[in-house]
Amino acid sequence: MVCGIAHDFNNLIGIIRESVALCRSGEIPAHDIQEQMTVIAQATHQASNLIRKLQVCAGSVAMTFQPLDLKQLILDIQPLLRAAVPQRIDFKIEAADDLPLVEADRTQLVQVLANLVINASESIAERSGTIRIAISPFDENDDRNAIPIARIGQPVATTCVRVTVSDTGTGIPADRLKQIFDPYFTTRGAGRGLGLSSVAAIMTAHGGALQAESEPGRGAAFSLLLPTVTSARKPAEASPGQAPADADNAANVALCILLVEDDPRVRRVTQQLLETLGSQVLTASDEQDVAGLSGQDFDGIDGVILDANLSSMDGIRTLQTIRRLCRSKPVFLFSGHDEFQVRTVFAGHSFDGFLAKPFTRADLATLLQKIPGRTLAAE
Repeated sequence: MVCGIAHDFNNLIGIIRESVALCRSGEIPAHDIQEQMTVIAQATHQASNLIRKLQVCAGSVAMTFQPLDLKQLILDIQPLLRAAVPQRIDFKIEAADDLPLVEADRTQLVQVLANLVINASESIAERSGTIRIAISPFDENDDRNAIPIARIGQPVATTCVRVTVSDTGTGIPADRLKQIFDPYFTTRGAGRGLGLSSVAAIMTAHGGALQAESEPGRGAAFSLLLPTVTSARKPAEASPGQAPADADNAANVALCILLVEDDPRVRRVTQQLLETLGSQVLTASDEQDVAGLSGQDFDGIDGVILDANLSSMDGIRTLQTIRRLCRSKPVFLFSGHDEFQVRTVFAGHSFDGFLAKPFTRADLATLLQKIPGRTLAAE
């Protein structure tokens, strides 16, 4: 697993390093520099996704469970799933009527389904074939024990809904079936990663199970077993909300932000991003720097962005100092750790929001919109 992660990260670091070298060389035209910036952005996004999968496997990602109608969820994301499958492959959805609700995290479930559909598509490879998603009640007695089965987890509830993603691909040999949930194990020469291991971790976190069955040459089927909600109402339709914040629309808000970050590189680039969004930025590296600010500085501050610094108690002490010196100002924590971990460590210490690292300019723009501004700068 460590070798696999190192391989993936080395590839991403290599892409970033080589793109930076090209941009610094002065030997490529401006439009090629913009292309390399896009390559760097894509590589950092992939690295962030890899970290997220590691956090899922470690069980450190908090999930928001709610009653979900699985049939409706899959119909809602059908265009997304269809787009991941070549047109030569038939894509079908079959769902029983009047299925009970399940208790699940919608975002994680969408990730799981997308992962299984992409795997099914890769199994069919360049041939024509069929991918089918079937949703039905699950009965333990329905298991087809004559077919080799691998299973992770045991549903905590007596009643479940089964979502099966099946394909007509090459299938998986029986002697390799029980290894497929291992990190970086693959039955193919390409596509190594954390896909099925993270799917298994997500299902375990749901109190459900993941079951795989296959016959070589006849395809494979992966079933998600999700406990039902015994007494739940259907989730209310989301009321139309505001569109996601646009980074450019959030600019020109004349805010004064206190940025507390101990890594000078992160502090500098975050300061520059905030300044491009129209904010004046005061910076501090630790609790002592914050305590050294004058009363006039604190009077002018509209909000604080504080590195949670989970490696020690510095983040908590700094938050306490900030609350003492400017009680009424909103304080937002940011960290490379998962939000659930941050909220656990900072339990009993109030703050006004969380921003996960790595973040984008648009993420900062969204955060700034949560801070009451004094004026709007002239355009």
